[in-house]
Amino acid sequence: MIPKKTTFWSGPYVFILPCLAVYFVFLIVPLCGTIGLSLARWDGISFDGIRYIGFQNYRDLLTDSVFWLALRNNLIFIGAAVAFQCTLGLGVALLLEQKLFFGNFLRGSYFIPALISLIVIGIVFESILNPSLGVLDKVLKAIGLEKLTGLGLWLGKAKKAMWILIFIQMWYGFGWSMFIFVSRLKMIDLQLYEAARIDGANEWQRTLYITIPLLRGAVAVAVLFAAMWAMKIFTLPYVMTKGGPNHATEVLATWAFSHGLSYQHVGYGSTISVTLVLFGIVLGFLIFRFAGMGKAQS
Repeated sequence: MIPKKTTFWSGPYVFILPCLAVYFVFLIVPLCGTIGLSLARWDGISFDGIRYIGFQNYRDLLTDSVFWLALRNNLIFIGAAVAFQCTLGLGVALLLEQKLFFGNFLRGSYFIPALISLIVIGIVFESILNPSLGVLDKVLKAIGLEKLTGLGLWLGKAKKAMWILIFIQMWYGFGWSMFIFVSRLKMIDLQLYEAARIDGANEWQRTLYITIPLLRGAVAVAVLFAAMWAMKIFTLPYVMTKGGPNHATEVLATWAFSHGLSYQHVGYGSTISVTLVLFGIVLGFLIFRFAGMGKAQS
């Protein structure tokens, strides 16, 4: 019997149409619009005010000192996310696989921050760090560490504010990294460990020569997710510092938002957004290339 020829409208492809429609309407169309606006000057009020200026916004970008500062801060967040968040997630995942008491409870507890809105987290930590009404200074005074409360505003100094945001971002996201590593650890055949133990390998050797190599694909995924989240970070700097003090915690997303809405430079804000997208594409390619994600074996 000759099988009936499958067409697009009668075959399985029709089931992906809703996803493609959503993807096209909410991603492709806005992206194309953003690219178009990056080549124009517009105050965001009336479409009659759009004026095509070519690549002038991109030339202005090269001389924007705040843009380069924001890009540097993005790179700092990415480096911290990969170095601290992924490392902490891997360490906790390996520790929880040692059949610890309350291990399942701890897995769920560490993942809870990732389920909370970043807006809520930013508001809560901003309240905790408030110099006059915050809980942190009151606790430090109660335990006799008044000197620490006199070091200045927690979010009022550049280096201190940046490290506080990095710590909160790491606390928020390491549960995702841990979850990725735990899910991969569950898939490793226990017979490999048993065979290595019979051959005389100790716990450290089994971890180094069996666990770590088999986690290569999970490491690539965890690094990719952590880097991408850090690259597009917006909520924490915007809620807690508004990019301050003096643009010290400014990132590309907050700088694009400021130009697009606060300063009514929609074209220039779109240029920063397009640059952020291109930066993400390059970053993703480099992670795929050097982390060996495409060659990872399950």
